[in-house]
Amino acid sequence: MADVSVRLPAEAGSEIVLNLSLSQAVRLIESLTGRIADVMTKPERVGVGSR
Repeated sequence: MADVSVRLPAEAGSEIVLNLSLSQAVRLIESLTGRIADVMTKPERVGVGSR
């Protein structure tokens, strides 16, 4: 049984559900925050995808 359920919204009202152990959830959060920090500190990345 999973310790943590992560629900991510997807298209057309559906969602992706990840059932993770606590250690997997911690690694996921660390990975995401590391990637966000990388993107936010690179000036050339600011505004990418904006219209």
